[in-house]
Amino acid sequence: MSFSLKQTVLSTLVLLPLAVAHPTVANVVEARADADPVFFDDVPEPTKRRQVVVFANAQGTPTATVTKEFSVLPKSMSTVRDDSTTTTTKTRQVTSTVFVSPSGNASAAPASSEKKPASASSKPTPTSAEDKKPAPSAATTSKAETDAKAVKKEKDLKPLGTLGTLGSLGTLGHIDDKPKTTAKPPPPPPKPTPSSPPPSKDPPKPSGKNLFGISYAPYRADRQCKTQADVDADMKKYAGQFGIVRIYGTDCNQVAMLYKAAKANGFKLFLGIFEPKILQDETNNIIKAINGDWGVVDTVSVGNERVNGKLSSPQEMVNLVGQTRNILRKAGYNGPVVTVDTFNAALDHPELCTASDYCAVNAHAFFDGSNVASNAGNWLAGTVKNLKAKVGGKRVVITETGWPNKGDTNAKAVPSLANQKAAIDSIRASFKDSPGDIILFSAFNDLWKTNFQGSFNAEQFWGLDGAVSTSDKH
Repeated sequence: MSFSLKQTVLSTLVLLPLAVAHPTVANVVEARADADPVFFDDVPEPTKRRQVVVFANAQGTPTATVTKEFSVLPKSMSTVRDDSTTTTTKTRQVTSTVFVSPSGNASAAPASSEKKPASASSKPTPTSAEDKKPAPSAATTSKAETDAKAVKKEKDLKPLGTLGTLGSLGTLGHIDDKPKTTAKPPPPPPKPTPSSPPPSKDPPKPSGKNLFGISYAPYRADRQCKTQADVDADMKKYAGQFGIVRIYGTDCNQVAMLYKAAKANGFKLFLGIFEPKILQDETNNIIKAINGDWGVVDTVSVGNERVNGKLSSPQEMVNLVGQTRNILRKAGYNGPVVTVDTFNAALDHPELCTASDYCAVNAHAFFDGSNVASNAGNWLAGTVKNLKAKVGGKRVVITETGWPNKGDTNAKAVPSLANQKAAIDSIRASFKDSPGDIILFSAFNDLWKTNFQGSFNAEQFWGLDGAVSTSDKH
């Protein structure tokens, strides 16, 4: 979406110091008018990270603040094809602050632009954002009104979800839509508590162990939160088919809504703490929503692919798992506590599995272009075998796996409804004896996401059988 107003992009490196973003200097493909900037960095798999966008008027006065996403691809994918939607594929160097012109092209910001705008200390309300706009002259009224509508429309689309590693595409959860604007240095990670109970090597399997799991996001296509009625309708569709439903955060009152749906439909919950920097708040949200009825909770995870995305160090995640476990134990929860990352990150950093009550990883055969859909199960079984060997035989749970029903071809991996069915059938066959160790991705097409070339334009299309939530049917 293009805007006439100057868009100042302030990296999380400046405004969100606790979430490590891209390096100060990285390669970037010039911004497309219909997509976010794409950075190339030393990451093993495609990933997405967050930025804060401050919309300013022609005088440079901030008028609105929203959270945006940008894509980070491995340098091996730096050759970008030309197509009709790409303004240019030239790569260049940029600083962590980027200006995006009305045409959608990015340019390096002047050094002074990296400082926090004095008037952007808090996210303006829609009313205050409009009030701060200078009164347009008669000659520019039409253009200014258009700009105002564009800014308001962008502000109204709350960025309630972010995609984690695109190598395990479709990671859900939430983005904090109240970005911090202070630049205080992050506190050191908490030291492991000696009293923390040691992780269990083989914790009890969930009551839904005879059924596969499914992942779910509580966001509508317009990025607004789903209602309890929306969630109830979604979960009723899958009643009796899945033993576990995985969610990724605590925003949108999703824990309370899914708790009610779980009680009504007989499944258990795999809960998530998406943003570790507000660990206590997210944990409190879980404790309040569950209200002591921990029997409905299968697992609580902290973080999603943060090591793979270079948002946290392995040691930080190890510490956070221990901290989360201690908080939950005091609240009466005695089930598994894990951190979820990609299988590559777990192979490189087995301490993530050691700290967790079992090894929780996301793995998608589609992103290995050597796989046809019917081989997805064999590929996944081999991945689990390799990981178990790395972590001393500890239980491995695949917390995301699937196949897109639409999108661009990735070598031998071709998205389609038929291929998705072949892939899911293959996975079910390979794990028929341990379905409780597999969470399929995902319950519905995630129309709140944005398709882009780095994800083979399949970002929205991982819903089983192409399913669309009733809340998105118009």
